[in-house]
Amino acid sequence: MTQQNDDINRLIQEAKEQIERKEYLLAINNLNYIIENSARDGYVFFLRGKAYSGLTQYQAALVDLEKALDIYRETDNKREQIYTLIELAFVYPFNGKVREGFLAQQQTIKIAKELELQENDSLYSYVSHVSQISNYSLEKMESKLQNVGSIPSWDKFDFMGRMMGYATKGKIQSYIFILVWLLMAVPTFILGILTSPIWLPVMIYQTWQRTRNNE
Repeated sequence: MTQQNDDINRLIQEAKEQIERKEYLLAINNLNYIIENSARDGYVFFLRGKAYSGLTQYQAALVDLEKALDIYRETDNKREQIYTLIELAFVYPFNGKVREGFLAQQQTIKIAKELELQENDSLYSYVSHVSQISNYSLEKMESKLQNVGSIPSWDKFDFMGRMMGYATKGKIQSYIFILVWLLMAVPTFILGILTSPIWLPVMIYQTWQRTRNNE
């Protein structure tokens, strides 16, 4: 059992380093093995959620991060709840859950205030602005968010919104849009430069005339 625990801990550390090197698939393989062969561990689900997020597989990331959060809540591990909520605040909007993203951010602030973090704490840099927010403001913020039925994701905001949504999800539509825009913009820019001997003197003359008339 001790040998198995050592192997699991080694794989967790290896997966963490792989995520830092953006070797997400390798990390996921290690984490899959750990999940199948060890006790339920919030940190393992957290790491796999981060790996999926790195691959822009936000739905899978959301599932794992919510599992991690559930485990940390069961064990009342508030520090790890903060780390997980920070990741969820990023992942929720990519799943069309903008409201939940705001709520996750608000919960992060609330828990951080409860912990009364010191400046030398590794978490402090994430939530250093918390001390400036009163409990009343937090309650008011949460109340407003709870009363919001839903905040639509990017793709509900007409054409440009859909393009932003596609871009944030890495979808091909956004790249096609950018390509078409470049095909139109670049020739226009070149044409403007080539014809500048014609329109630039006219513009300068008109500007000079307006300045003279205003004197």
